Amino acid sequence: MSDEQRESIGVEDLADALVLTVVTRTAQGEFSANLLAPIVVNLRSGAAVQAVLDEDWPLRAPLGSQPSA
Repeated sequence: MSDEQRESIGVEDLADALVLTVVTRTAQGEFSANLLAPIVVNLRSGAAVQAVLDEDWPLRAPLGSQPSA
């Protein structure tokens, strides 16, 4: 996360940040997580930003699949 993104939501101490990922499920029951653009929430103020990272993280990191019914 860039300093600019961190400052845009007022995070001074990383202990005050909650990092979330967006998880999606395809019609085939496969799950993936977007590790390239996590959502970062300032726990003190509630402000948040979806931070697009400069590092080489996957956009669709596989998580597994849902068992068949």
